[in-house]
Amino acid sequence: MQTTLAQFYGFEHGIAVQIFMVGFAGVALLAALFIRLSLIQWILAGILFFNCLSPPANFERTQYLQTWMLPVQMQRANAHLVLGIILTLVVILTNRLHAGWVPIQGLFILAINLFAGLMMFIHETPKDAAQTLGFALAVVPCMLFACPAAARSHEACMKTVRAIMLASVVWTVCCSIQFVINPRLLVNSDRGRFWGMHSNAQGAALIVAPFAVVALWLMLNDRARRMKVLWIGLVGINLLFLGWTGSRTGLLTLVAGAVFVLYRRVGKVVIFLPVAAVVTVVLSALSDELQIANNLERLTSTENTREGVWNRQLQVIMESPLVGVGWKETGASESSYLAGWASYGALMMLLMTGFLLFSMWKCARVTLMRGRLPKEQRPLVDMFVAYNAMYFASSFFEGHIMARSIATQTMMFMFAGIGVWLTEAMARPADGAYEPDDGEDPGDVTEYDAMVAYDYSHPEKEAAVAAPLSARGAIPGAGA
Repeated sequence: MQTTLAQFYGFEHGIAVQIFMVGFAGVALLAALFIRLSLIQWILAGILFFNCLSPPANFERTQYLQTWMLPVQMQRANAHLVLGIILTLVVILTNRLHAGWVPIQGLFILAINLFAGLMMFIHETPKDAAQTLGFALAVVPCMLFACPAAARSHEACMKTVRAIMLASVVWTVCCSIQFVINPRLLVNSDRGRFWGMHSNAQGAALIVAPFAVVALWLMLNDRARRMKVLWIGLVGINLLFLGWTGSRTGLLTLVAGAVFVLYRRVGKVVIFLPVAAVVTVVLSALSDELQIANNLERLTSTENTREGVWNRQLQVIMESPLVGVGWKETGASESSYLAGWASYGALMMLLMTGFLLFSMWKCARVTLMRGRLPKEQRPLVDMFVAYNAMYFASSFFEGHIMARSIATQTMMFMFAGIGVWLTEAMARPADGAYEPDDGEDPGDVTEYDAMVAYDYSHPEKEAAVAAPLSARGAIPGAGA
């Protein structure tokens, strides 16, 4: 079956594709050497990389496929556990246990994981429950302290975002090596959908879609010019991977994130249109050689592949709305909210809903207050909101809110840490007049913008700020 698969999809001996994959992997790895991170950020990048792995199995689910990374893929959870313990020690020994830095979003994730573990005493065995609770306590609390500690300044936040892309580089290199050794093991055997170093196409899509959006944001906003080529390359390769997965949830995730990254950057995007045209041509040629047209067509398919699972979960909810029936009896994780309620009852649903509503409020708050930040720091707000949009948009179709060793959750912790710094930075009195964003009409500066950008602790600056705004009509009567 494996030999037939490679011949059927026709990419086993695709020289152009192999040159591209190997060439990009080499350039990306070389460029990644210029990324400078702190010790905590290196550990976070390691955790993210291991959470991007999962051992693939054959179609019958009777044995694992022998990828070159299989020994590492098999130990992904143990590697996460070890790095979690190391991160805990680093946080303690470097005195980073600051309760005021703990992100509330992280506390929601901790509560969800602990509640799931407690409910397993009812639905499964005490051993399973104890293992779940122990693992959660080993890998979650350290993230609550480490992620904010790794993002204590704007530059530190930028490095945290780059750490995410470092994991993307290593993951891509691993896929490239596998492509050269045996490309058949990068796709599932029933539809030829790409899963890379993961065990299913849907999971791979929820890895590469955020990677593509983060790379796009860095391409537009990273001031380290020598990294631009790397970011452009990572946008292209992750878009190729996403199309190859044929995942509509992945496409939704990409669109949700790209909207918030680009909506204020239309002027700057125009500059990259020639680059986008070249990338599009290259991706089109590669997709033709990989023969993934069917996967691309699936992105626009209206076939409902989740209705059966959702109906089953709704039936379970009606039968046991208070305590659920346990994770193993729900059928699948095609929705965080339905799967959570069906598995662990109404309180789990309330926790996840609270997580969603708080995150929406947090995103709205930092968006409204972005004017308090210096102009060059404001795009970080867009990336924070974009990731939250991706996380929760995909959560309606995947069960990752209750997960621990998964890339989506790891990135949420990292962006939650960035959100803590954004909130603190916005709470400080701003110094000087409001500076419009790129592409923003100075005449559109509102009274709110002037208020949040003005430092009222310096009364002598009032005339300097209020008078020019009054001249534009932003503050009626001011300076009169």
